[in-house]
This record gives sequence, structure tokens and C-alpha cells, in this order.
Amino acid sequence: MGRNCRDVSDKEVSSSADKRFAEECKKLRLYYDVVGRGAWWWLMDDSVATIGAQLSHEGYCVLDSFLLPADASSLRHEVQNAHHDGRLLPAGLINGKIATTSEASYADAMTRGDVCGWFEGAWSYGDGLETYLVKLGTLISELATPVPAIKAVTSRSQAMVACYPGGGARYVKHVDNDGKHTHCKKRVLTALLYLNDWRQGDGGELVIFHENGSERRVVEPVAGRVLLFWSDWRTPHEVRPAQKPRYAITIWLLNSAVDDKVKQEAAEFSAASCELSGVDPMASVAIDASGTVVFDAAGLPEESTVVGEVDRLAYSWQSLPDDGWQLYVEQKTIDCARLDVSSAQIRLESEGKTLCLPLPRGCAPAAPKWSRKCGRLSIAFHPADSTPNTASSLTNQLRSGGWGLADGFLPGPEADSLRGILTRVSSRVRMCDTDVQRALLDCARLLRSLVASMNLQSVQGLELEGPWLRVYPAQPENDQFYKSRGERRLTLIVNLNPFWTPNHGGGLRIGDTGDIIQPLHGRLIVLSKEVTYEVLPTLVACHAVAFWFPDR
Repeated sequence: MGRNCRDVSDKEVSSSADKRFAEECKKLRLYYDVVGRGAWWWLMDDSVATIGAQLSHEGYCVLDSFLLPADASSLRHEVQNAHHDGRLLPAGLINGKIATTSEASYADAMTRGDVCGWFEGAWSYGDGLETYLVKLGTLISELATPVPAIKAVTSRSQAMVACYPGGGARYVKHVDNDGKHTHCKKRVLTALLYLNDWRQGDGGELVIFHENGSERRVVEPVAGRVLLFWSDWRTPHEVRPAQKPRYAITIWLLNSAVDDKVKQEAAEFSAASCELSGVDPMASVAIDASGTVVFDAAGLPEESTVVGEVDRLAYSWQSLPDDGWQLYVEQKTIDCARLDVSSAQIRLESEGKTLCLPLPRGCAPAAPKWSRKCGRLSIAFHPADSTPNTASSLTNQLRSGGWGLADGFLPGPEADSLRGILTRVSSRVRMCDTDVQRALLDCARLLRSLVASMNLQSVQGLELEGPWLRVYPAQPENDQFYKSRGERRLTLIVNLNPFWTPNHGGGLRIGDTGDIIQPLHGRLIVLSKEVTYEVLPTLVACHAVAFWFPDR
């Protein structure tokens, strides 16, 4: 791959300004490589000034060797693993949300043929993505001085990891910010990182156009190369048909002050029923003064697991005849949520509210449907053959660091049922109640089966103990809620927080490394005796169930 982390070719350069910029960057890279700063050549003062001038005058710039060959190769492998794990889906999700009718043309395979996934803090394939994001953020911060327009940037998007799978997959001419659609209007600057062992004839080049429609610049998707350009009307561009798999990571630098509460077109991407088959979305649910979901002790309907509501976001599960599940999300807003579906969980964001749910066990999601009229998102999950090898993954994590996590360990409907019981136990429900015992026994059975599959010598002959039902109240003034004391051979914690966001706190901090594990809904955290940890203070009530193997 190293041969592709190179300078732009004469064929690519279509203006004298581009050629001067390419030559100047080549000199800067060579100089800073000699003095031992080649990995950060673009951060040096004279480099920042050169890059800033090119972006200001031309509206785009191409930076070769932004990542060194080894780093680009490593990140490419991470992205390929995510692709192979099914984390990249057909790009009918425009900007991380479901397309409305007016956007549906973007989702057509003849118009846009890539598969993509949106990632932020849920990347388990290595540290290459985080390293790149840190470097990009550093560059953007430095460019704010020579390019004053960048001072309008207040945040960035999630990382959109995309693959054009070959066979002619393309993206027709478009702009990233058309000034109309809610999630596009905030885009100021587009940053593309390419990760391809690219050769002539592979296709997938990005073409930037003049206003009159003629080609202005052709950019080959070479590994380690970063392309920056303004997201608005100044940079119409297309992706030519790719003949081989083409990987890229896109970040949009955003101006969050832009008013994005604009009414979208009165249309729907796909027809969805405006009825919940007789299920009342607020049945058996109440919200206490702190915003915590409180379930009625009478229980939930057998045919539907109604979960609850936080502010303007509510959801429910309904069983399907094929042993699958239907998820309904009531938004009570005119805009569809941002949506990210992985192999383990589904994450939605709507007007500052976040919903993160593990997928039902042994099921795969069908195409989401959004009803603007009803403010309702529906996703069907049907039985599927493939299931992740959780035991193998956790075993490897324990061997390398003494702890591990598995997203989606407790499936959506089961996690919601257990959380409902946990919120009730402290008030109206007794531990001896049949439904409480059944749910906890089911969870313990899953954990025993998992640990048996892991074949851990450290717990051979020991019995699983518990549960410890944990409800950490909202007390941000506390230094910590709990600190481990090493009295347990192995601790297993199942988190139950569907509406958790990073600003809520309540994470679990590993003592030696300082890593903070987010208490996502359905996430299992496994910790060996040698690992110390503490639970951090929280702004909202956090829920978890813990089991353990004693140290005796």
C-alpha cells in the first residue's frame, strides 16, 4: 500500500495553482521527514499557511501522506473488518437518517451505490479511526487562523465509513450542503480520507466541477490522502463508477448554530402504518420528576413490550408471527431521527435525545420505515442465521486486558423487560414475585452459558452468584458510587440504560488504564479479579444487574 501514499499525478492536476500547491507540499514533506517530523508535516506553521492559502483560493486542497503508509494500511484493515461484520449498510440513510421522498433519489442504487456506517465512540476494531480523528481535528483547529471561514465550525459529524463495493457503484453529481435539508445545512467543510491500494482503471475517482459543469479536478482515491473542500454550492462533485472496492472516511465540519428546525417536505420515504395494532404507546408507563421511566407493577401486555418515553422520544416492541420483533419509535417531531444500525445495536438521535437499543437475539433488521404524518419510525427484525461469537471475543479481551465488553449481549426486548423490573423493585415489586425471578433467572442462565463457552480456568468449579440489582441515583456531586475491592474472581455487569448519553455520566472507569466504559443498554461488561474499577457519578439514574463468581 505504501506506493500509493504519493504525490498527485500530472493527470490529476488541472490548474497551475494545483501544481504549485502539490510541489510545495512535496518539499515540505521531504524537509520534515528529514528532521523526524514526517508524520506531522501538515501541522508545521509553514505547512498550515500553505494549506490554508490553497483552501482559501481554490476552495479545496489535496493532502497526500496525511497518514503514513503503515497507519493508512492499519486503518484500512479496521474498516474492512467493520465491513465484513455487517456494520456498513446500503446508503439509503442520508446523513445518518432515513430519506424522505424528496431525498429518496439519493438512495437509489443507480444514483448512490455505496454502503456506509456512522460511528462515534462505538468503534471496536482498533485505534486507527480515533487517531485519525484527533489528527484531523488538530489540523482544522490550526487552519482557523489562515482561513477565517473555518471559525464558523463548532462541531463535527460522526465518522461516515463508506465502501463503494465495485461493479460500477458510483455517486452522481451533487453537493454536500444544498442549503435545504435539515441535516445538510450545518455542513461547512467536507474532509475525506482515502484508504485504497489504487491503480489506474480501478475507478472511484472524485471529480470536482466548475459552475458551468466542466471538470475542474479529478482526485484519485489513494491511501493516506485527505481531500478538503467547502460543502456548499461551491464544490459540486461526483464519485465515478468504482470497479473495485473503494474505502473512504468522511467527516463534515459543522456550524451547529445554523437553524435546523426547518419543516421538511410533506412526504414519506416508505408507507408505514399509523396504528400500533392497538398498542397504547404510553400503557403501563409513567415518568417521575427526574425523567426516569417508572413501570406499573401490573406488568406489560403479553403481545407487546412497551418500554417508555423520555421527553419527546418513546418506543415499544411487538412480537411478530415469525418469532421476530417490530420496533416502533414515537418521536413527536417532524424530522426523522439520525439512525445507526450495527450488528449489535440500533442508535437513534432526535432533537438532542438519544435512544440506544440492543437488537433482538438472532434477528436482522429489515429496511426502516418512517411516517412523517404520525411521527413514527418502525423497524422489523426477522430471524437470521448468523450470530456473533461473543464468547470468543470476550475471551480474547480478557486475556489482553483483564476486562471485556459485549454490546447487545442482552437483546432488546429482554433488556427492556429486565430494566422495567429493576425500576420497579425498589418501590412496588417484591423480589419474590414470579416475573422478577423469571427475568433474573433467564439473565443468569445466559451468563452461565456464556462463561461455560469461554472455558475460563479461573472460575472452574465455582458457582455464579447474585444478582446485585444496581440503581445509581442522580447524584453528580459524588466522587464515585462504587469502587471494586478485588474480592470476586469474575464480575459480570449487564447495563440497562436505553436513553443514556455521554453527558449523563455513570460510566465505569478502569483503574490501571483510566478507560471509561459507557453503560449502554444491553451491554455486558466482564472484569477479572486483577482489574480495579469504579463507577463514576451520574446526572440521571443508571441501572445495571451484576452477577459474579466469588474468590474462594
